[in-house]
Amino acid sequence: MIWVDYVIVAIIVVSTLISLVKGFIQQVISLVSWLLAFFLALRFGPDLALQLGQYIALEPVRQAVAFFLIFIAVVFVGAIVGIFASKLISAVHLSLGDRLLGLIFGAARGVVIVLTITFFVGISPLVEEPWWNQSMLLSYSRELMVVVLGWMPENFSEILIQRLKSI
Repeated sequence: MIWVDYVIVAIIVVSTLISLVKGFIQQVISLVSWLLAFFLALRFGPDLALQLGQYIALEPVRQAVAFFLIFIAVVFVGAIVGIFASKLISAVHLSLGDRLLGLIFGAARGVVIVLTITFFVGISPLVEEPWWNQSMLLSYSRELMVVVLGWMPENFSEILIQRLKSI
């Protein structure tokens, strides 16, 4: 194992421990809000960027600010909903089951984080670095990423790459 493998293990372990502490319901709401934030920012970012034209002159900066504003707003609302849901779970004494499910969910979320990083590194010049091919765990991550991309709409990765380049 090389340093990248240790980083991958750390990401999964930290995610698992956080979810164990916070519980399943709060973490599911958090994940859904992050995914929703990402997709809403991709979908409505260009529209908001047009509205910001009178305030921000540079197109790339305007696109980035629009994406960021939408993303942060959705994640913030999700965090508030998650806090209320967590308090409700505690009030009805379901915290042990919630935390055990959180443990499983946290491990899965850690894998999703690693896959996301793998995707973005995979479309960057970093794939030329020696560690990209030397990592034991990245090879599994790349294989799983191919499977996940197979579940996406046909041109998902092309649209995502195009949108990211326009930011």
